[in-house]
Amino acid sequence: MTGNLLALIAVLLVPPSVADLSPLESQTADFWGAIGGSVTVRWLAETSPSGEVTASLVVSGAVNPSELRRPAIDFPADAFQVLDAESSPRPLPGGAVAFDFRVRLRRAGAAELPAVPYAYCRVDRPAGKRFLTAYADPLLVAGGPVEPPPTIEEAPRPVTVLPIASLSSRVPAWAWLIPVAVTGPLAVGLRRLIDARTARRMRALHPAAATARRRLADAAVRANPAAVSVTLRDYLAARRRLPAVAQTPCEVRAALPPTPALLDAVAVLERCDAARFASPGDDGLALADAAGAVVVRCEGES
Repeated sequence: MTGNLLALIAVLLVPPSVADLSPLESQTADFWGAIGGSVTVRWLAETSPSGEVTASLVVSGAVNPSELRRPAIDFPADAFQVLDAESSPRPLPGGAVAFDFRVRLRRAGAAELPAVPYAYCRVDRPAGKRFLTAYADPLLVAGGPVEPPPTIEEAPRPVTVLPIASLSSRVPAWAWLIPVAVTGPLAVGLRRLIDARTARRMRALHPAAATARRRLADAAVRANPAAVSVTLRDYLAARRRLPAVAQTPCEVRAALPPTPALLDAVAVLERCDAARFASPGDDGLALADAAGAVVVRCEGES
């Protein structure tokens, strides 16, 4: 107890530094020099009129902001062209630091910035448990190439519009009722077809999936990541024969075949562990939604 108190007093008097860490600790995966009690990381994005996107990874809560190094971000090559990833970090109010990446979307529209795991060190914790991981959630950004205005040669030719009087003289007045008479019953029939299909899918839902969805809804209300993790493992045990001894995400990955839905399940379990043992990141509602999506995808693969 005395040793922990002395360590806390030392941290308050002299801010910790990366130089205080061992060489092995400094090589921890996804560690870019952040030391603090509760470090958070998030994406911010701004699109210029030319279509370029400035994506800023903002790191907050580090007690050594001057020592933070630029993270290596793996932007999807099929969606983004990286124009500048070497600019200097920008200090922000409150000790936060922003790392700017200037990119351009390869196609006009929108694309998603990747999720970023960001490890940080808590020097007040015992050896072997000092490194925690914060996550920057994916962010949808818009941008892309800006199409130039058409030249005089490419401008569309003017379209001659017939006078309303001439159209009225050729089309009888009752003819305008035909589209209404046709589209109305079609819309009603389409709605009934959609409702019937939804009802069949709900009736065909496996009991294990229905139970999992009810338990996930309760876990979301209570904001309980542990309940989300237990519910997802119980569902996998019922539907995919997950052994009872498989408790950690690594054990679940080793016990089940690597289908896309099961890989998503492992990712949700890892996020649950991070929310339980690290600083606040994912809340219960977000984790329950992600787990519910995994249940739906697993049912689709069954």
